[in-house]
Amino acid sequence: MGQEVERLAIAQGHEIGVRLDVENNPEGAGITSEALASIDAAIDFTVPTAVFDNIDRTTEVGVPLVVGTTGWDNRLDEVRELVDKRGATLVHG
Repeated sequence: MGQEVERLAIAQGHEIGVRLDVENNPEGAGITSEALASIDAAIDFTVPTAVFDNIDRTTEVGVPLVVGTTGWDNRLDEVRELVDKRGATLVHG
C-alpha cells in the first residue's frame, strides 16, 4: 500500500523526501529531527507492531502523521494521550 501511495503522490507532483522501512527504521530509530527536517507530513503504512514507535518518534519531532496501518487500535487510548500531550497532528483510518 505504501508503494501505491508513493506512486500516486509522485504522479500528483509531490516529492518523497524520506522513505523509511524495516532496514533503516528499527523501532522508529530512523525517525529523527534531522531525517525529517524538510518533511511537511509523514504517511505510515507499516505493521501494527511498528505503529506506536513510529507515532511516538514522529510526534516527538513535530511532523504531522497519517497512519494507514490497521490492527493497532488496542493502543488507541495511549496514542490519543501522547498526541494530545505533544499537541501533535495525527490522522488515522
